[in-house]
Amino acid sequence: MSIADYGFLLRERSLANAVAAPTKFAEYLAAGLKVLISPGVGDYSDLVEKHALGHVIDENRTDLPLAPTSLEERERLICFGHDQFCKRRYRENYCELITGLVSREAP
Repeated sequence: MSIADYGFLLRERSLANAVAAPTKFAEYLAAGLKVLISPGVGDYSDLVEKHALGHVIDENRTDLPLAPTSLEERERLICFGHDQFCKRRYRENYCELITGLVSREAP
């Protein structure tokens, strides 16, 4: 992936893909790749548009401005992916969840 400029995350429209959280999305960002994604893939399609992480594409879109990804852009994508998807970001949530589960099991 390190020599590519884009990662493809193309999915058919379905209920499963509408609630999906493909690991490949975070992997692409971690590699500094922009993402070409189908509409309606979990929250990720909106995230791509909102944060300029690539392009949401469908069969009607023929004007994709594809260009090589600059080093600065790769760094931005890597930082965004790290900030949004690293384990440390969710550590407190995991601890609260585990604590809640353990306290419910206690007599």
